[in-house]
Amino acid sequence: MARLGRTAIVAFLALATVACGSRSVSRRGETSYGRGADEVWVFRAADGPPRSVVVFVHGHGGPLEDTPKYHRAWLRHLAARGDAVLYPRYELVPGDHDTVTHIVNAVRTGMKALGNPRVPVIGIGYSRGGRLVMDWAARASGTAFAPRALLSVFPASGEDPEEDLSRISSQTPVLVLVGDRDEVVGDLGAKALVRDLDAGSLRQNVGVEVVHSHGAFIASHLSVLDDSAGARSAFWDRADALIDIAAPR
Repeated sequence: MARLGRTAIVAFLALATVACGSRSVSRRGETSYGRGADEVWVFRAADGPPRSVVVFVHGHGGPLEDTPKYHRAWLRHLAARGDAVLYPRYELVPGDHDTVTHIVNAVRTGMKALGNPRVPVIGIGYSRGGRLVMDWAARASGTAFAPRALLSVFPASGEDPEEDLSRISSQTPVLVLVGDRDEVVGDLGAKALVRDLDAGSLRQNVGVEVVHSHGAFIASHLSVLDDSAGARSAFWDRADALIDIAAPR
């Protein structure tokens, strides 16, 4: 994802800012909590318990991908539907390790900020996060934060020691998306992910769909960052449908 890269100087400045920060309020309905790699952004449309909580795990990028900047339109859409969203930073430098532990810590912090609502949790991951969201789900198995549904968008291969995905409940619906014009990861990460999921008892609940390019919409790796009608149909609508299964209105 070269477009998201930054020079070492910019990365250093961003790292220094994060390391010194704590809770900050940057936008209406969006608040950050925690420090460093444990930082989490919480999106919510209004006071009161949300219908569900979505854990959104970003991809391998740079200082801005580690924040909600490129995904904010989608996150706000989810919040507007009545779903709270947790966006874990999980790293200070792209490619950092021990990421699942940081995601676990961020989710715990974000849920506490929401008042620990007893509502379904859904996991969405993009690119590197498409694998990490599954590893987090395996780690969260048997806890109050275990996800009821999982969406992996254009997953990349894992960069960290991978979790045993057979720990994910066999009742969890899983949807994996592959872009027909994904020039970065292609279908390699999806194949590896499905192989690992098939090793457990999840096989009957795992679906793989190809996101097809059409008209002006090109299903490239970065198309997930778009706010176009094609991107909304390809990604937002599929996520909405999955959330509606896990948390019916």
